Amino acid sequence: MLNIKSFFLKGTICFFALIFPSALEVFAKEYTIVLIPDTQNYTLNKKNIYHFKEQIKWIINNKENKNIVFVSHVGDVIASNLGYFPNNLHLIGFLCNKRNVDFLKNQSETWEKVRFISDLGNIEDLAFSISPGNHDYDCKNNKKTLKGFQNTINYKKYHKRKWFLGADETGINTAQIFEINKQEFIHIGLEWQPSNKAIKFAQKIINEHPKKPVILTTHEYLIVRDNPLPERCKNSAIGCSWTSSNDNNGEELFQKLIKNNPQIFMVFSGHNGSKERLIISKNSLDRKVIQIVSDFSGDPEGGNGWMTLITFNTDNSSIMINNFSPTYKEEISLGPNRSKQPGQKIIELNLTELKSFLSKNEVKNFRNGEIHGIKNYTDAKNSNIYQSILGKKIKSKIPIFKETILVGKFFGEHIGSLHFKNIIGTKHYQIPPNSKIEKAILTLTSNQISFSKNYEIGANGILKFYNKLKIYPIDKPLSKSKNISSIKNLKEKIVQDSINRFISSGISNTTQSFDVTSEFQKWADGAENSGWLFYVPQGFWNFKSSESTELLDRPMLTIVYKK
Repeated sequence: MLNIKSFFLKGTICFFALIFPSALEVFAKEYTIVLIPDTQNYTLNKKNIYHFKEQIKWIINNKENKNIVFVSHVGDVIASNLGYFPNNLHLIGFLCNKRNVDFLKNQSETWEKVRFISDLGNIEDLAFSISPGNHDYDCKNNKKTLKGFQNTINYKKYHKRKWFLGADETGINTAQIFEINKQEFIHIGLEWQPSNKAIKFAQKIINEHPKKPVILTTHEYLIVRDNPLPERCKNSAIGCSWTSSNDNNGEELFQKLIKNNPQIFMVFSGHNGSKERLIISKNSLDRKVIQIVSDFSGDPEGGNGWMTLITFNTDNSSIMINNFSPTYKEEISLGPNRSKQPGQKIIELNLTELKSFLSKNEVKNFRNGEIHGIKNYTDAKNSNIYQSILGKKIKSKIPIFKETILVGKFFGEHIGSLHFKNIIGTKHYQIPPNSKIEKAILTLTSNQISFSKNYEIGANGILKFYNKLKIYPIDKPLSKSKNISSIKNLKEKIVQDSINRFISSGISNTTQSFDVTSEFQKWADGAENSGWLFYVPQGFWNFKSSESTELLDRPMLTIVYKK
């Protein structure tokens, strides 16, 4: 009897789907995002590449019955230069050159082998993204050229698709839009170790769609905690690999983009086969950021066809994360069954609540050069308050102190000041007076110049300093004379009346955020906004000024407020 009822129900659904195609949406409760992990080892031989081809076929053939709404390849599409030269030394950094004809020819042939990945584009309404990994560049780990990837993954073909939102000037960093339960989502695919320009592109997309939830994909983001590389990343599951000055590792991406944008609720990555494939962090608003790594390239035959399926259940307000392979056969295939190890994971995720939060709150970022509609904000002012005129003259001539606000004791004492002017008012780019402030976050970037009595020698002999930063909201404008004199009185007031903020710094630029909600609420309610003073009682610190050459290094004030 149960079988007859089941047959009748399925027949009824099929009948309505044929007569009324939109009627099927009534029964749709689950929506699937497919993560294609690193596929580079599939390209090493014909036996391996079979798995890759079957992955693409399965996605295409199961789009409807699995309700697949988006596909993201996390990067390392091909094994660009593995196994051809000792240690690949001539292919790394400045040693990479275009004169190696045999290598370039081989790489071109490898890209031809995976051209079938473009079959995803044959389905008009299937949104997808392919983000380049370090193996996808013309020379491994060298971001100078990406011609092979660009010739194969040609996004220009999809510019007129409804789901394609756009690309940056390189054509590598892209944005897509798709729906879950008739709610629109944004996906942003970023290059390996995203450049500052890539982060600006992502922020532009978010600013243009402030009410839509956002998912990011970038190749290298999470790390293997029990065997981190480099070792200094051990305290965090988010990567901290060495990068060039204009590129960003996982931790820098989190601080510069993810942490202060509540729209971002999920991040996908590959690069590291990890026991911790799922990390849930909190952003500045104490909201979940679900971060997933998918990389099985170390399994037999290049990965045994394993993919990660993320299923959104709109009835249960949850997502299920599980691994699936169209080619793995229990007790026949070599290697672990990744659907059992570690098995499925269910996470609470209320998309309705997320949508409600974004619809009821406004998010605005203020920093010099940030554009709000037609207004290019330029009203952030900062300065150093020196102990003496001589100290001011000497330090103004030292190159490393240019574009930098000094804080603490360093051949004399220094107090920093920062004031975001004209941010409360009735214009479209301003915060309306008497707004309910959900969160106000001040973000500062420090360079390598710092020291403290409190320090530790970390992995590889790297020094890390810990300081107590005093941030003091000013209740009235400083007189011009304060720039030279009365530093003693200011220092005493700051130390007495402000709250400690604990900061850390090392040999690389560090971006850190501070909760300033309480003082900003007072300013929104009518108190005078004269900015902040900064002081470190024991040690020395600094932050980049509002005149810094790099926009992302400039101080930023993020305000989240009720409409």
